[in-house]
Amino acid sequence: MAVDKDTFAEKLRALKEAYDAQLGGRIDALESALGDIGAAGDRTGQIAAVRKLLELAHKIAGSAGTFGHQKLSATASDLEGLCESTVEDGEGPSPELNQELEDLVAACRTYSGA
Repeated sequence: MAVDKDTFAEKLRALKEAYDAQLGGRIDALESALGDIGAAGDRTGQIAAVRKLLELAHKIAGSAGTFGHQKLSATASDLEGLCESTVEDGEGPSPELNQELEDLVAACRTYSGA
């Protein structure tokens, strides 16, 4: 039985290491999607970019806590909620909302350790 526990712990450790190794790329993708919002030429493009940011934040919110990144998970969840509100409202982000999005993405970077 001890061998099984050790094997399980090793597998979990390997999964966490793999997750941590690719976390920087996930945060880079958040930052890229955030940049796409500002680069969009119209409201339709902005909303599409916010949807992409929402999708990325959702994935991080769902997985980060599993691998010991509770603050990152909570922040990504906040980002996801803000993106959902923006998409539902359909107006496109205001300068104030853009700042909130930027702050949350920056916090995700900080909490990821990447």
